[in-house]
Amino acid sequence: MAEEISLRIYGFEVRFCRNTKNPSMVDFEISKEGWSDELILDLFKEKVGELKPVGNAFEYEFNYDWIRIHKLMLLIRSYFIGGVKIEDWISLEPEKVKIYFMRPKLTGIPKVLEGIIGFDHNYERFLGRPINLEEAKEVFVSLFKYPVMKEGL
Repeated sequence: MAEEISLRIYGFEVRFCRNTKNPSMVDFEISKEGWSDELILDLFKEKVGELKPVGNAFEYEFNYDWIRIHKLMLLIRSYFIGGVKIEDWISLEPEKVKIYFMRPKLTGIPKVLEGIIGFDHNYERFLGRPINLEEAKEVFVSLFKYPVMKEGL
């Protein structure tokens, strides 16, 4: 059985599982009651930033302001809460992660938007391991954190 975790955020069901063909990647599926895959994709395009077309997918590029906020939050956490390890600084840096949203398709499950999360290859070689599901989940949740803090969902 493939490794899998899920979460619910702002009414969206998100499921993460290890890609069986490429363990360096984590597949995800997003759904929301009454929403189509195209509507979910439009929300991401509108709220989280630019999605660059790449083949049959859209590549997400993290907003650099969000990266700065993320690093500041880690710094604050390390001083006041503790429990931050050097690996946290490395493994959760958003610019080191690639996120792709697959183009909505006519076949398959029309109410589920699919995607892929993974480290870039040089980064994975540096860490010596593929992205784990908790890291993929944290990176995905960061897509919601900063736009919601800025303007609401």
